[in-house]
Amino acid sequence: MKPQFSQKPLTNLPSNQIAIASLDRKSATPFLLQPDSTVLEELANEIDAIKVHRLRFEGEISSVGRDDWQLAGRCKALVSQRCVVSLTSVNCRIDKVVERRFTRDLPMLAASTDGEVPVDDSIEVMPVAIGLLEIARETLLLELPDYPRKPGLKTVNVNAGVDTKEIKVDDTKNVFAVLQQLKNSSEPT
Repeated sequence: MKPQFSQKPLTNLPSNQIAIASLDRKSATPFLLQPDSTVLEELANEIDAIKVHRLRFEGEISSVGRDDWQLAGRCKALVSQRCVVSLTSVNCRIDKVVERRFTRDLPMLAASTDGEVPVDDSIEVMPVAIGLLEIARETLLLELPDYPRKPGLKTVNVNAGVDTKEIKVDDTKNVFAVLQQLKNSSEPT
């Protein structure tokens, strides 16, 4: 479904962006982002993945209050990453509900009694246009595992040649004497 715009949209906007000025305050504006293979290939390079097989980001943008907008949608993707143990391909499925609120004025954040400032990462400053691909990219980066691993593989502990001998240090010794002891223990015998 293509969004219906009540006002004239900005010219020369990519198809993955929706101009705020073109949104209708009286009804929600649906969106659907399904990038082609070229965009998926570029996205895979940006997020350091082997391949983004599929990406579907759909939802709607609706008016909230007098000046704010709410994006509510679902981002689904199938992404191949390298296994950190075997370096083979691991497929990761993403299915995430995405919510963003775009506001003209960010609310003042008051610190709680313990000094922590509460952070609502769904609130953003209102842009000129909402970048659907940027929101999908951010969702993938946050949801993909940092260290993907094929099921059943265990990590391998590698000893990089570090000698596990302990050096006895007498606290009363001079610092330079301890350094000399370390130097002598690291020299080949």
